[in-house]
Amino acid sequence: MRIFIAITLSREAREELRALQSSLKASGADVRWVDPENIHLTLRFLGDCGERTVPLVESALSGAVSDFRQFHLGLEGIGAFPGLSSPKVIWAGVGEGARESGALCDSISSRLAEAGIPGEERKFLPHITVGRVRSGKNIDSLRKAIEGTVFSVSSRTLVDRVVLFSSKLSPEGPIYTPLSEAMLRRP
Repeated sequence: MRIFIAITLSREAREELRALQSSLKASGADVRWVDPENIHLTLRFLGDCGERTVPLVESALSGAVSDFRQFHLGLEGIGAFPGLSSPKVIWAGVGEGARESGALCDSISSRLAEAGIPGEERKFLPHITVGRVRSGKNIDSLRKAIEGTVFSVSSRTLVDRVVLFSSKLSPEGPIYTPLSEAMLRRP
């Protein structure tokens, strides 16, 4: 079972990301765009895990978020990993809530490590993946579109829970199924 931990976005934020994708599609680049219904902020990708791991993750997740108060998430900026010179992943940035998301990620990683689940090598950089470049077709046009885009979402997402998802790969794209939620404290 492939699993990951994420923050889901509001319907309004997903619609604004859909509009961003539509404007970038005009570049004609060969990009697999993430279905807006699947767009989320990944806090931790755990990959293939045995079913016995799920209760350990759920327990760690519950403990990790119990001290966190709800917060708002705002999206701003656009870029690419590893960089615009060789874009592979197109992302929207996190402005408001970036610090809180990072602290939440750190807490989850600590609790997972206590449960015997090793940490990630990479530093957490809060971002929303909106597309993955498949080839070099029209890549210069895509670069120019990204450089010429000023992106800021007017809506905010209330982060009141963190979700553990399973992910099944299919030819049409991944299918995400929520397995459990851990609730943040009210302000």
